[in-house]
Amino acid sequence: MGKNMKLSGENITVANAINQEILKGESLYGNDNTNDRWACILGEEIGEANHALNEICLHPENIENIIDNLKYELIQISAVSIRWLKELNKEPK
Repeated sequence: MGKNMKLSGENITVANAINQEILKGESLYGNDNTNDRWACILGEEIGEANHALNEICLHPENIENIIDNLKYELIQISAVSIRWLKELNKEPK
């Protein structure tokens, strides 16, 4: 899934997009992160969403692409949040 994906139509739902991002993140990075590390990852994704919001103000002529990017960043925020919650819900080792 790329940054310019569309979330309209019958082929993809928000939940499916988030699940795909969760699976991608788990395969690339695993889930064994400290709370500090999870907070940094989540903060970075929130920063990218904020950047997209700033781009809307600076470049309204590109609003469609920017909104697509914002959607992707919000999916990443959701996926990281869910992965962190899953890690917190694991039984202590």
